[in-house]
Amino acid sequence: LLLGVLSLTMLSGCASHSSNAALFLDPDKAQYQTADCQRALHDARVHDDIKLSRMFITPVAVFLSGGVLALPAIATNAGLDTADHLSASYISQACGGQAKSAEEIGTEVAKGVAIGVVLSGVTAGVVPSTSN
Repeated sequence: LLLGVLSLTMLSGCASHSSNAALFLDPDKAQYQTADCQRALHDARVHDDIKLSRMFITPVAVFLSGGVLALPAIATNAGLDTADHLSASYISQACGGQAKSAEEIGTEVAKGVAIGVVLSGVTAGVVPSTSN
């Protein structure tokens, strides 16, 4: 079951929202060549590393804690996901694309939290109860 949870998590992809935003930019736009855009694109790699790390750390931490760390893990991941979405929006804007509204970002983060709640519940359910 834990392998199944990890597989589902992997299906969400390894690329961050920031890297995905960078994929849809038009490199022929003048803003793409600016130092601000290039710096933002370079900084997107940090979000890839964070996403990859939390894809493995979160389920393991929740599993090993018997579910005790589920809520803190969800809250931490929501914060990191929000930062990634904000970065993606900034990258898009700095490089000649459209920034996302706070409402769009909030909706996307909420969807991610909902998935995290389900996956954390499944992961925590793997641990047998020790109380009688």
